[in-house]
Amino acid sequence: MRVCLAAKTVVAARSPSRSGRCAATPIAEYVPDRLVNGRFALGGDAAHVPTPMTGSGFSTSVDDAEAIARALSARRATVPQAFQQYERDRLSAVRRMVLSGQQFSRSFAS
Repeated sequence: MRVCLAAKTVVAARSPSRSGRCAATPIAEYVPDRLVNGRFALGGDAAHVPTPMTGSGFSTSVDDAEAIARALSARRATVPQAFQQYERDRLSAVRRMVLSGQQFSRSFAS
């Protein structure tokens, strides 16, 4: 019997997958729908949780930090505008990374 935990988030989430179904893995992966809500942005494992099997958690967190720093250093950008730029720069990449990890994990869960 599989148990699916509800996604708890400050920003926004549907479930561990866009389909609304639980991933068939022993690891609670989180695929974000958003990284930003106004003046609040999440990065690293707080924003997206890949399976440890990908080995990409730390480097993805560093990429998020660099993207936030670049967006905040842009001239004439307000904090919400900078965070929206961060989300545009990073959301699709982190979604692909977590989804790829889910597929990899499922190959071991059977």
